[in-house]
Amino acid sequence: MDMSIEDLMSDVHVFGRTDSSYAFIVGSDGWLLTHPLLPSPQSITDEPIFVQGTNVETAPEAEAVIESMVR
Repeated sequence: MDMSIEDLMSDVHVFGRTDSSYAFIVGSDGWLLTHPLLPSPQSITDEPIFVQGTNVETAPEAEAVIESMVR
């Protein structure tokens, strides 16, 4: 299935956050592409500011999860 990164990011943002889960996209370099704590891609009018996933996801187990995602 072909899907643009813009559509994927939009879909992830639409699903948003629930009481027990949320979705985010991290690139192969560890930078977040979208995350519930970041502005929605549609709302960004200036150059985006990129953030490392481990700077936002600070739970002790988060580093291992993000590392497994970027391999």
